[in-house]
Amino acid sequence: MEHFKEFKVNLPKNWMDISDENPNGPPTFIRKEWDKNPGMFQISFAHYKFNSQSNHKHKDLIKLSKEFDSEDEFELLSTDSGQCRYGMYGFAEFKNEEFPFVSVWHLSNKINIVFLTYISTEKQEKCDIDEVYDIFKNIRN
Repeated sequence: MEHFKEFKVNLPKNWMDISDENPNGPPTFIRKEWDKNPGMFQISFAHYKFNSQSNHKHKDLIKLSKEFDSEDEFELLSTDSGQCRYGMYGFAEFKNEEFPFVSVWHLSNKINIVFLTYISTEKQEKCDIDEVYDIFKNIRN
């Protein structure tokens, strides 16, 4: 977990860090009222080291996010990309019967890529999705 310490994650007051419950796993965050809104996000892989010539583009980050569904188990809902505090992002949203909302993000500072997931076992309201996306867009190092 040492390599995760370089990231700053600003959580709203209604979120908590439960990473200590799985010390060998990735940083994991949930809402304090889990029983009312069972969604969690993880920084699943802190970063990949690429050479400084990689120069990732938005479409590359979307492609990486879409590759999450390599087994075609999910329905692709949408994709998007843009700028964030870390640099740039690309994401893909999915759903299936078990997980009605899954969002996969890749952030890049043109050298490193951060992989984030948000998974919920219940349909998410727009305000809940916006809250998660605000957290993701404001991750920085």
